[in-house]
Amino acid sequence: MVGTQSARRGRKGFTLVEMVLSLGIISILLVSMGGLIVVAAKSLPSRKKATDGTSSAGSALERISGELSQAISITEAKDKSIEFTVADRDASGSPETIRYQWSGVKDAPLERRYNGGLPTILADQLTSFGLTYSVESTKIVRASSGLAVPEAQVAGWNSILTLFSASADTGKPVGQNFMPTLPANTRSWTVTRVRFLCSRAGAGTRDTSVQLRTTDVTGKPTNVILASTILPNTALAAAMTMTEVVFTSAPALAPDQEISIVFECSTGCPSIQLGYATLSLAASQAMWIHNGTQWNGNTLNSIPFAVFATAVQSVPTELQSAHLSSVTASLVAGSGQAMRTSVRLCNEPEVTP
Repeated sequence: MVGTQSARRGRKGFTLVEMVLSLGIISILLVSMGGLIVVAAKSLPSRKKATDGTSSAGSALERISGELSQAISITEAKDKSIEFTVADRDASGSPETIRYQWSGVKDAPLERRYNGGLPTILADQLTSFGLTYSVESTKIVRASSGLAVPEAQVAGWNSILTLFSASADTGKPVGQNFMPTLPANTRSWTVTRVRFLCSRAGAGTRDTSVQLRTTDVTGKPTNVILASTILPNTALAAAMTMTEVVFTSAPALAPDQEISIVFECSTGCPSIQLGYATLSLAASQAMWIHNGTQWNGNTLNSIPFAVFATAVQSVPTELQSAHLSSVTASLVAGSGQAMRTSVRLCNEPEVTP
């Protein structure tokens, strides 16, 4: 009994078997704990991936903002895509076309195309991407190319009583001034026919030249003949009658241009007498008689006449023009936060439908 207790008191450590068993158990525990740590670490979100996604999304918005601000025209403007042109960058003489597009499918990338080339990825794994637009509408009034107005009377005067007559003698023409009354927005007008009160002058046999002349600042007929036509002596009646001549090649005239109808005979005249009345009280329809030296006008006298003309009318056309003033782009990459930027378009390009 005493010997057994003495042997026990003599043991001061573990046996080899106990040590091996202990190390085996500890190894198993350490491996198990390491596996748990690895699994737990993998289940945690990656700070690097989140940072990379945010950085990529921010760079994409920055690029969109920079290029879109210089747009000179917009060819497509939708909620998930935009196509526009910017000024020539490669000295080709043509603008460059840029397109940004997201398919709308979750985790799909945001793509950029340059001049119709292959797409490049600006940001991966987008959860959402959207574009909104601020459009300003402008009304533009433009004149049409010209609307032809049918022939109509544009000037004239008539009198029940014709008290006087004047002969167009050699070197002594007679003129009748007028200003046209035209439709609104008339661009030009062209004389087609003229009627006037006249008769044959005695035994005269010569024809009469009926002319359209310009007038000077005082209203006096000038020597500038715009158009002329011949009135045969045989077409004149013995009594005062309204007689008509036709102008086939008269030029287009400005709406505010005053014209004088001038009656001139060659040697052997007078062959025509023009009836006129006084107290016409129409200053814009003065009658002029040449005395062989100069013109003498009288605003109280007027030959009964009528002028017919066609016209070209400018019809205002109202057009609606839409210009893009700003664009707001927003996106979410992966599980990151929403990012947004607003771009002011310097050129306010017109939106092409």
